[in-house]
Amino acid sequence: LESQHILSNDLLLNARLSRVWWWQSNEGRTERGRTEPLFIDAEIGRWSGGAPDDMHNRSTVTTAGLTASRMAGHHLVKGGLEFKDNSLSVVSVGGYVERFSSTFFSRFVFDADLGVSNRILSGFVQDSWRLGSRLRANVGVRWDGQFFVSSEGKVAQTILDQWQPRLGLAWMPGGTGQH
Repeated sequence: LESQHILSNDLLLNARLSRVWWWQSNEGRTERGRTEPLFIDAEIGRWSGGAPDDMHNRSTVTTAGLTASRMAGHHLVKGGLEFKDNSLSVVSVGGYVERFSSTFFSRFVFDADLGVSNRILSGFVQDSWRLGSRLRANVGVRWDGQFFVSSEGKVAQTILDQWQPRLGLAWMPGGTGQH
């Protein structure tokens, strides 16, 4: 979803919102796996029995942004904010039996239901300044903050010192230089 609004002759506002998701469901257990667990004989290198697990994954990316652009003489000034949430949910159930020797066996059972996400908040401001008919200077700065969210839904780690300065020159060789 995207929307543009012309607020005046020299001011443009752009807003956008999107959500994309991906789902994978693996009913991994075969009929044999429902009644007979996976058996790994590590001593002779043989596997038998059913598939060991059922797994369901869901990945979601949500993005929202707002930018404003303003023409002022030879300058095009643009600024904006963006929020992005990358989330992953995993449900996995299963297990297996492993034989290491004739007297040592191990049984591994798992039942996991977890979700994690990475949230990114960004802001930027930039100026594109026309210095002549064929030369343009671009300057700006961008900031990103990252927030890693644990499976308990709490922010586990933050990174807030991501500053990215921008500096560039664009020169159009030949021609009349109309831009």
